This record gives sequence, structure tokens and C-alpha cells, in this order.
Amino acid sequence: MSNRFLHYVLFCLIIVLNNAHNTYACTAFIIKSNEKILLAKNLDWPINDGMIIVNKKGLLKAAHVNSKDKISWVSKYGSISFNQFGKEFPLGGINEMGLIIEELNNWGEVPEQDSIILNEFQLVQFILDNFSSIKEIKNIVHKITVEPVFINLHHLLSDKQGNVAVIEFYNSKLYFYEGEEIEYLVLSNNHYENSIKYIKNFQGFGGNLSIPKTNTSNDRFVKTALLLNKLEDHEKLSKVDYAFQILDSVKQDDTQWSIVYNNDKLTIHFLADGVNRKKIELKDFDFSCNTPIVCYPIKSADIGNISKHFIKYSPEINKELLFTVYKKYKDFQLGSAGKDVFMEFHNYSESIKCKY
Repeated sequence: MSNRFLHYVLFCLIIVLNNAHNTYACTAFIIKSNEKILLAKNLDWPINDGMIIVNKKGLLKAAHVNSKDKISWVSKYGSISFNQFGKEFPLGGINEMGLIIEELNNWGEVPEQDSIILNEFQLVQFILDNFSSIKEIKNIVHKITVEPVFINLHHLLSDKQGNVAVIEFYNSKLYFYEGEEIEYLVLSNNHYENSIKYIKNFQGFGGNLSIPKTNTSNDRFVKTALLLNKLEDHEKLSKVDYAFQILDSVKQDDTQWSIVYNNDKLTIHFLADGVNRKKIELKDFDFSCNTPIVCYPIKSADIGNISKHFIKYSPEINKELLFTVYKKYKDFQLGSAGKDVFMEFHNYSESIKCKY
């Protein structure tokens, strides 16, 4: 057997393994330049309903898990998050200290229970509520166990100081990457270590293969890394515009939201219809606990700065969102969670009160 043929067989095996886990796709990446740190993400899956919510500081919360020893906390920082499974269970967001976290579908067995047990979406809110930097998260992340309700996730994070991290739970272990351990500032749906091994097969990254044209998880990882390497070739574009250009190049048929966060300026740019770009500035909002919570239905037809278009949050808005998402979740056969799980999310969110 020739070495060339053996290489071909091994690469085909890699392709099969890469596609063995057909989770719904997402792509996230980070652009770092002298004056800006941007974290960008495409949400790729069948459901497009959601709301953007202003999360208050000073709220008393407890973990929403089936455990006698539930951790509780008082939210230290306000944040703005993108929620599809109701208030308190975001997909991603940014807090007032410039810490950003976004989730992507993944797979694997999570570790056994530890001192902090959270479900996959409440983990996002827990981090936004309590931490201002990657360094602070690193000091506690080894105590966290995720108890998935719907699916295992992994997360890409950045902070205002320019630090970056990837958090994953699989093989019954926690994997925490930071600093020089993150060779490419990209995350798709494969485990990060798997994506790093895969990219080394391609031209420009140490291998001989041509850049892939398909949109599998690891192929999107490769294409995004290549585009990030070409950042200097697009000096005439703003970094936000280039981030959206990259997101557009790796979008799927079911791309619902495209989001670009700016750690330094505390702004969010996003598309929820593929056309009308909207902007949010955290400075426009009051995160104190004694003022009404406001939210923004993500499919609203506004353009530009939408801060003034946020509306007063109500339990009815939350319940309607959860009913709608549940119906589509069942119609698209996305999982086995019942309506009761969605209503438990709603009931939990309405139990949250100000501590002071």
C-alpha cells in the first residue's frame, strides 16, 4: 500500500469521524486587533424565535437543577443576552464588564457532579452574572458540572482585557483552553482539539489539501481561520463589517441570527433577518434591580440603534416565547424534552427576585 493511498484512506476516515455527530451547526470566532476585540457568532438551527433581554444585577438566584445542594448567588453584573428558552436561560451575551460568552452545539459525556451544578443555558447566565474576566472564571470553572437539559454545548469567551477561552465538557472531563492553547480563534461544533488536528491537513496550515468548499463543522473552522488570517487584506472595511462578511461566508440554510459583540465599546451588532443590521449599546440601559426589566423581540423590524425600541418585560412575553419555541422544537423533532420542561423554565424565571 503506497503512502499516498494510505494518507487518502486516513483522511477519509477523518471525514467520516467529523460527520459522525450531526448536531445543528454554529460558527463562532474572535477578531483581535490593536484597538478592538470582537466575538462573532452565527446561530444555525431551525428555530428563529427569541428575545434580547436586559438582565439586572442584585437578583437572588439558585441553580435550576434536580439537586438538594443547589448553588445560589446574587447577580453581581448586569448583562444583555440572546434568549430562546426564556428569561434566565440565554444562548449568549455580554455583561457590563465586557465579558462575552457564546454557546455552540457539541457532544460528549459530562463530568460527574461537582460543587456547582448548572444546566447548559443557565451556565451562560451564571458566568455573565458573576465574572468580569477569563482569569476569574478559570479560578472556579473546575468546580462546575453541566447537567444538560437539551444538548451538550461548548463555549467561546472573551473579555475586555483581550483574553480568550474555550470551555468544553466531554469524555467525562472539563477542557479549558486559554491563551497560547488557543491556536486559532475559532469554534464550530467539533471538540476544539479535534478541529486543531483537522486544520493541519490543509494548505496554509501545514498540510497539502486544498481549502474545503463544503460546510461541515470542521470545514467551517478551516474557512473561518483562513479568513481571519486575511484580516490585514481588508483594511478598508471596519472590523465589524469584516466580521459580518466572515459570518456570511460560513452561513447555513438555517442561519437565524448573526451577532458581533465588541468587548471594548460594550456594543452588540446583529442580524436576525439576514438584511437589517441592528445595534445595541449597553450604556443605554439601567441594570439596577429596582427598575423594570426590558426586552426586545428579536424578529422586530427595526434598523440601527434599537435601544429605544426595547419594551417592558412581562411573564406573558416569556410564556409566549416558550410556547412558540416548544411547538417548533416538537415540529422539527429536535429532541425529547416535553412541554413541562419549557414550563419549568418559565416558572423558575418568574421566581427570581431582587435581593436588595
